[in-house]
Amino acid sequence: LIVVGAGIASGLTRGDKLVRAFGKTFSFGSRFLRRFHHDLDRRDFIAAGGAAGLAAAFGAPVGGVLFALEEEASFWDPAMTWRTFICTSVACFVLSYVKGEFGTAGILQLTSPDVRHSIAALDMGVIAILGIIGGLLGALFNILV
Repeated sequence: LIVVGAGIASGLTRGDKLVRAFGKTFSFGSRFLRRFHHDLDRRDFIAAGGAAGLAAAFGAPVGGVLFALEEEASFWDPAMTWRTFICTSVACFVLSYVKGEFGTAGILQLTSPDVRHSIAALDMGVIAILGIIGGLLGALFNILV
């Protein structure tokens, strides 16, 4: 889904043939999309499209934004954050509407919705200790490198 979202975004910004699949060529030649023929706009569209694909796959709009921020975007600004968040939110909403199940996760569900997990107080202490150890090891690594 990430590749599909990024591919659609790349084709939309070029304005030429988008996808050749199933013996048909899908293209968009709108006058409105000609404004986005710049390299910067194209990179932003591809980052937002990839983020929308990830958000739809896992039902996580914020995860899609963070993925685009970390992996896809060359440059980042606050306007790009809001555009990508709106794009991922719309992708999750459309997926929920198509599935007919609002409030559920995306296409990939890693657990059964009927399973309830409970974490004991002792487990929380162990998790906190592991987090502190991991933070200290990360700080030591940064000092040494």
